Amino acid sequence: MAQGMTDKNCHVSLEFVKGVLDCHALGDFSMLLFRDPETFVAGYLHSCLPAWERISKCTSFELTPKILHWIKNCVDIHKFF
Repeated sequence: MAQGMTDKNCHVSLEFVKGVLDCHALGDFSMLLFRDPETFVAGYLHSCLPAWERISKCTSFELTPKILHWIKNCVDIHKFF
């Protein structure tokens, strides 16, 4: 189970997630993992970098490198002005 995650959804396997991402299985909202509200702090995506890196390996989204860069190094908001 990932750091800070609740144990209510620990039944979700990596194989199931890959099946959903590859369109071989249907996702079920009741199986989603949520951060534990007791430890969750908004704006701290970088504190879960290993989890984001694992997630990025399950997808081939063209913006994944850019998103990981933002998580690792923060977002330079000046680029969006």
